[in-house]
Amino acid sequence: MTDSRKETAESLIWQPLFQQQMFRTLMMAFSYPGRCYHLPPDLQPQKAIMAILATLADAEVSVADCTQQLDALDQQRMGALVVDASEARFVVAVAEQAPDFAPSIGSLESPELSATLLLPVKALGTTLAQGLQLSLTGAGVQGQTSLAVNGLHPDWLKSRERWNQSFPMGIELLLCDGTQLVALPRTTRIKSKEIS
Repeated sequence: MTDSRKETAESLIWQPLFQQQMFRTLMMAFSYPGRCYHLPPDLQPQKAIMAILATLADAEVSVADCTQQLDALDQQRMGALVVDASEARFVVAVAEQAPDFAPSIGSLESPELSATLLLPVKALGTTLAQGLQLSLTGAGVQGQTSLAVNGLHPDWLKSRERWNQSFPMGIELLLCDGTQLVALPRTTRIKSKEIS
């Protein structure tokens, strides 16, 4: 890839039209939990998490990057305050490791101040050869739907259940494999089993 094409691809996530497209994708994902939504085809997979943050985060919110994959220039462009994972509104965490922090779950007066956790996973789909098979029910899910996830430590789901036990307080999950994303809002009920 030439330098100019690389620069265009990397700056794509900061362009208003791209962010509008990403925002619509995210809204659809949260409206229909468990459905896989494809990211724009011209987005580099390694920039997928940053593209989500570039769309959602600004100077009014805080971000934590437990994965150390956000570079200084992207953090500067985003403008968000970088804080500890227990305080941030958006947290990028390592999906393959058990959570080692307690995110903000908001309060009864302000449940919207809870965290959205962005977890980069290996693969998302309806069927996979390995990983976790999730059965989802709840708001936005017609009856029941299935989701297969490779690269998600089972303790994330156990912790999510604990964090979301005092509705309307709780956290939202966004899973992303670089080419598609899935939202799991706090209203979604999840049963999981390992794929064997």
